[in-house]
Formats: sequence, structure tokens, C-alpha cells
Amino acid sequence: MRVTFVEEESLRAGKLDIESASDRSGGSDQMHDAGSSPSGTGSAAVVSQAPVDRNVPVPPAAPVAPAATSRPAPSRAASAEAVRRTPSPSPQRPAQPSRPATAPLQPVLEIDGRKYGINADSIVLGRSADADILVEDTGVSRRHLEIITRGSTVMAVDLGSTNGIYVNDRKVDGSTVLRHGDRITMGRVAMVFRMLPARDTPGQGGAS
Repeated sequence: MRVTFVEEESLRAGKLDIESASDRSGGSDQMHDAGSSPSGTGSAAVVSQAPVDRNVPVPPAAPVAPAATSRPAPSRAASAEAVRRTPSPSPQRPAQPSRPATAPLQPVLEIDGRKYGINADSIVLGRSADADILVEDTGVSRRHLEIITRGSTVMAVDLGSTNGIYVNDRKVDGSTVLRHGDRITMGRVAMVFRMLPARDTPGQGGAS
């Protein structure tokens, strides 16, 4: 719509004429008097609407994503209970080295640097050829000393010799229990009693 205002000097104040022109024929202007307006109020109003194409498809509305539900935060009491229920890892102890098996101990008499293993319950020492350990000394009786083993106990017994027996320089009256490292003397012969691993000792009555 196009509205044109025309000013006339000859006209006096108090009256205003409005002319309206609507272009409906592709460029030609048509003039209409204000009195012929459809409204009858002296004003012109032309409303043009573009035709609506009902065959145009309406795009579907975009889907609305569901709102994420938030989980309530665990309370302090629940967190403390979970910590108490969680088992703590037990400390690992270092593996202990395996100890080598110890050989059983065997009583041994060491005479002049030679070792005689005592493997029988009774061993006799003296000048006799029948003695288990022959001791050639004039101060030694034919059957002078007996070594008796009872389990882990070893005893020295005087067999009624002329000169007797001494253990650690003390004369033995009858018998005495021997301990590792004891020094035994009969006549002029001295010997040492020891408890040694069985693998390091000779056989009965044998010397090494």
C-alpha cells in the first residue's frame, strides 16, 4: 500500500484529505477517493495476505531428551559403614629360609688325634686284646674303662682299675656322666669326649 500526502496552500487548516492507491494489477496505480473507502471513516486500509499452501509438509517437532535423574549422595554414616566393611589387606610375611636338616649326634672319643666312634651301648678300653679299644700303656689295666650309652646319656665307668680314671683332672668314684669336651685320663693316656654329627664319625671302634 502506498499513501501520498498533497499539501495545498489554498486550503485552510482544519481539513485533511487522504488519497490511497493500491497496486493490484502488476504496476498500474488506481486512485480511490477517501469517501469511497469501505470503512467509511475517511481512512484507507488495504490488507493483502499471501496465499497459504496447505500441501507443504510441516516438519516434525524435535524430540525432547528426558531429564537426567540425579541420585542422592550417600550419607556420611553409609560411607563410614562401607569403610568398616572393606577388609584391609593382611601384610605378607617374608618367607622364612628353610633350615637344613641336622644330622644326629654321636659320641666320639678322640685319642692322640684319632677319633673312635661309639656306636654300641657298651665300649671297653684297656690293655687286653679283648678290649674294644686297645690302649697300650703300662699304667692302664687290662679292662680299665667302660663307656655306656643310654639314649642321649653317656657315662664313664671305672671297671676297678689300679690307677683309676679322671675326668677334667678329678678322680671318678665309680661312674660319671660325660659331656661334650670332657677330658678323660687313665694312666698316662688322655682322651677327649665329643658329640659330633654322625656323618663325621667312624664306625664302632674304628679310628679316623
